[in-house]
Amino acid sequence: MKTLLLIQFFAMLIYASVSHAQDTLLADACFPVENATNLLKVTNLKSDQRDTVDSFLEAYFVDVEMRSLPMKLYLKYDGSRDEFFVNEKGQVLDFHAKVLDAPKYANICGLTQTSGKIGVAMSTSVHFKNRTGMYTFAEIFDGLKDGKSHHKNNLGGIKAMFVPRMTHVAIIYDNREISSNVSVSVNGSNIDVETTSYGEMHVIEAERLKELKPDSLIIRGGPYNLFPVPSIQKMKSLGIK
Repeated sequence: MKTLLLIQFFAMLIYASVSHAQDTLLADACFPVENATNLLKVTNLKSDQRDTVDSFLEAYFVDVEMRSLPMKLYLKYDGSRDEFFVNEKGQVLDFHAKVLDAPKYANICGLTQTSGKIGVAMSTSVHFKNRTGMYTFAEIFDGLKDGKSHHKNNLGGIKAMFVPRMTHVAIIYDNREISSNVSVSVNGSNIDVETTSYGEMHVIEAERLKELKPDSLIIRGGPYNLFPVPSIQKMKSLGIK
């Protein structure tokens, strides 16, 4: 399955399963919501490291191509059932907000395959909180600096030592089919900016933009997320596609 939303960026995956679930089709299987929220290790980060970028929970179905059952996932607590929205690619689009708002005793449930597993992978991604399409360059460089801190914090241990410096920003549009529409504002004039495509990302080197002495970076074209990332060469070496 093609990589999604940069979840795979130093990814920590949980393949959801329930030991007591019967190995039958169309059986509901559940696991505690804390299995997801435990992935967010933000306690070691200061508030000023979370003002521009933050860590977000992501979830997606890893068995989309071979799955015969509907991709159903929902929160279950207090007798209620709050269903997530899952798109045709298997992305659970409203996962972060719903999981964080749910009580700690809630369960995440879905339909199992014959293996008894739901087929959902969970991880964290780090991206800019601002999605308005307008960024100051102080905001961009603050996000690059703090983005590395988030990745180091989320990984922990020896792996944290190998997190590279974030030198670029990557745009991933919700609609993967559209082309990037990026410009910078310089003395009141807009100058188009070329991006480099890499997988589903439209990548921009921050230092090259800085040479233009711009007032702001402007992103148009539709809903998107903006990620702090290393260079494409470094991402290739890390196996990020």
